Amino acid sequence: VFPKTQQDITFKVKAGLPAQELVALVWDELQKQSVEHGYIPVFTYRDIYQAEDDTKHKNITLRLWLSHSSRTLTTEEVNILLNIIAKRANEKLSATRI
Repeated sequence: VFPKTQQDITFKVKAGLPAQELVALVWDELQKQSVEHGYIPVFTYRDIYQAEDDTKHKNITLRLWLSHSSRTLTTEEVNILLNIIAKRANEKLSATRI
């Protein structure tokens, strides 16, 4: 078994966006990338935060664990994957990675 890497990713989203929409989008993208590149993804909610003085936005943090079935992932590979996820979240949900 090759080592897992753990990474948190936080998105700033509109306050009314159900967290499940972001979760579904991230999961779908992880599944696509895992089929293409052999990643083994797992993730959970880490935190949902909305400042008292910001009624328009909230932050959603997800924790991802990634591994590969036949080798150790590089930092560059993980960063590329996170950038792909962030781009899709921005395109589909106007979510900004922070």
